[in-house]
Amino acid sequence: MVVNYPTGGLSPFLNLFRARGNVYWKGAVMAFPCACSSALLKIAMSNGLLYGNGVFGFMNWSQDHEIFKNSSPWTGFLSLVVFLMVFRVAEANKRFFQAASACFGFRSQWLDVANSVSAFAEHSKVSDAEKMLLKRRTMRLLSLLHGLALQQLGNDSSGSTHEILMVSLGPGVLDRDSAVLVASVAPARRVFLVQHWIQILLIQAIKSGVLDMQPAMLSRCFQQLGNGKVSYTDGLRIREIPFPFPYSQTCHLMLCAYNICCPIIIQTWTSTTLWSFFFCFFMVMPMWALEYFASDLDLPYRHGANTLPIGEFQQRFNEELGQLLAPGAEKPPTESQEEDDLASFLKAIGEPVASS
Repeated sequence: MVVNYPTGGLSPFLNLFRARGNVYWKGAVMAFPCACSSALLKIAMSNGLLYGNGVFGFMNWSQDHEIFKNSSPWTGFLSLVVFLMVFRVAEANKRFFQAASACFGFRSQWLDVANSVSAFAEHSKVSDAEKMLLKRRTMRLLSLLHGLALQQLGNDSSGSTHEILMVSLGPGVLDRDSAVLVASVAPARRVFLVQHWIQILLIQAIKSGVLDMQPAMLSRCFQQLGNGKVSYTDGLRIREIPFPFPYSQTCHLMLCAYNICCPIIIQTWTSTTLWSFFFCFFMVMPMWALEYFASDLDLPYRHGANTLPIGEFQQRFNEELGQLLAPGAEKPPTESQEEDDLASFLKAIGEPVASS
C-alpha cells in the first residue's frame, strides 16, 4: 500500500523517522560493513601498516596506485554508477505509474458501464422489480470482474472459491454451478469469463426490453467493457514482463564494485577514522536504498508498503457501485431557488456557507 505522508512545516524532518515504507534500513545493512572497512583502513594507514615497513608494507599503496594520485578514474566510475541508478529508478517509477493508470483505467471504464446500464434501465417500460434485478446483477458481476482482475494482477491465484466471491458486493452473486465453473477455470481466464457473462446479461436485457435504447447508445456499454479489458491487459503486461534482467544485474555488479572501492577511496580523503566511517556510510547507503526502492516499484501489484493499495481499490469500487443502487440515485434533482436548500446542501458536502 502506498504510504501517504504529510508535507510542509516540520513534516520533511519528521518523515525521516517514519518506519513504514522506509528503505533506508536496507541500505544501512549494506553500508555498515563498508563504513567499518573504511574506518579500519584509516586506522591501518594512520599507523603505517599498509606501506613502508608495516605489516602489509609489500602493497605500498600510496606509491604504486595511480588512483590515489588522480581522482579522474574514481569520478568517472562514480558518474557511471549514478547514471545507472538514476535511469533504474526513473524506469521503475514509470512502470509504477503505468500500473496505477491501468488500475484506474479499467475501474473508470467498468464504472461507466454500471452508470450506463443504471441510466438506460430507468427509461424502459418494464416493472421496477425487473429494473432493479438487472442493475443488481450487473453491479455484482462488475464487482466480481474488478475483484478478479485485481486478484490476477496481484498474482493471488491460491484463494479458494469463497475468498474469490468475497470481493463481490455480497453473497448471491453467483449460483452454485457458476461458482464451480469460476473456481475450475485457470486464474488468468476468470476475468474474461465474467466479462463474457456480463455481455450475455446485457444482450438478454436488450432482447427482453429492460434495456430499451437506441443501438448506438447501447453499444457504449460494450465499448467501455472492452476498453476496461484493454486497460487490464496493460496491467498484466507490467506484471508479467519484469524489468530487464541484464540491466538489473549490471546495476548490482556496479553497486558491489562501488562497495569495494568506496572504503578505499574515502579513507584517503578524510583526516580521522570517524569522518571516514561517516562519509563512507552515507555514500553507500543511498545507492542501495534507491536500488531497493526501485525493486519495490518494479512489482507494483504485490503486497508491500510501497506498492499499490489493491484492497482499497476494490473497496472503493464496491462503494461506488453501491451508490448507484442507493434509494433516490435513479432520480435526478429538481431545480430549487430556496436559499435554505442551497445552504443545507453546501453544509452537507462540507463547503463553508457565506454569511449574509
